[in-house]
Amino acid sequence: MSSSDTEMEVKSEAVPDETTISVKDEELELDPEDSVKKEETGTAADNEVKADPVKKDTGKVDLAGDDEFTGGLGVFKEALKQFAANPDEDVTVYHLTEKCKKVSCYVGIDEAGRGPVLGPMVYSIFACVADEESINEKKKKGQSLSKIEDCPPVLLDKLSKLNDSKQLTEKVREEIFQKFSDLDYIAFGLKIISPSQIANKSYRRQKYSLNEVSHNAAIELIQGFADRGIKIERVYVDTVGPMDKYQKKLELTFPDLRFKVDKKADSKYKPVSAASVCAKVTRDVALKKWKFPDAENIDLGLAKGWGSGYPGGNAHSYYVYYGVCCCHC
Repeated sequence: MSSSDTEMEVKSEAVPDETTISVKDEELELDPEDSVKKEETGTAADNEVKADPVKKDTGKVDLAGDDEFTGGLGVFKEALKQFAANPDEDVTVYHLTEKCKKVSCYVGIDEAGRGPVLGPMVYSIFACVADEESINEKKKKGQSLSKIEDCPPVLLDKLSKLNDSKQLTEKVREEIFQKFSDLDYIAFGLKIISPSQIANKSYRRQKYSLNEVSHNAAIELIQGFADRGIKIERVYVDTVGPMDKYQKKLELTFPDLRFKVDKKADSKYKPVSAASVCAKVTRDVALKKWKFPDAENIDLGLAKGWGSGYPGGNAHSYYVYYGVCCCHC
């Protein structure tokens, strides 16, 4: 693996004093498919990805454990450690590689946790070097660049089973995520958004919707890549709210970049699929480490767990809706 850089930033916002709720339910524009965790399908053999061990002779890596790792996994683990220590603060991290600073990359953005009522929302940005050999082959066959970019060839195409994270089992997601740490042609960023921060913004008198939280997280991550020298060819984004309005907002913010905001982008474009996996794995591990502030007064039923945090998750689960505890039985 070529040399890589790792960076981490911890950011927080002051808690506002206002108590007027200004965000209406219809403004959240939640995707119904993102609100209910899909059932896992296929056999174990169909879904399994053969991943190289991250550490020699250690077997399968427990991403929720306390082992120390380098590279992308090291950044990931440190981010979760920081969030677990102070879940009222957002955490932003980047894993960079030199190749992504020198060769054109296609970039994807997706999130996990927009529909669930427990734990943080996680945004991810993911860059992958373009597969120039495949692109040149398509050009020789007469395809235009605009047509090629409808589904841009990237080196991630060689990674087996990569897809929208909702279509993969937890095991496959984790194995794919482990592989990301060893690839020299990718870079990614993660923003763990505290449920406290989301709740605080929703209580402001000046309207600040969940759509704005989502858009600003994406903008921050794009700027983070640009500031760190990632060579961006085009950015593909899974939409939040109206596609045209979101795309125009991004184009006005970054006039030198090209964007494609699309529905179901996580199943159409590999960089968005990869971002989807990064966000989902991060959120899942954060949930495994979740602690309620008044846990001593709540029977958490740890033997059964509290599920995924999605309304359609396990039947016996405890949920927190951005800081408000309730029992779903």
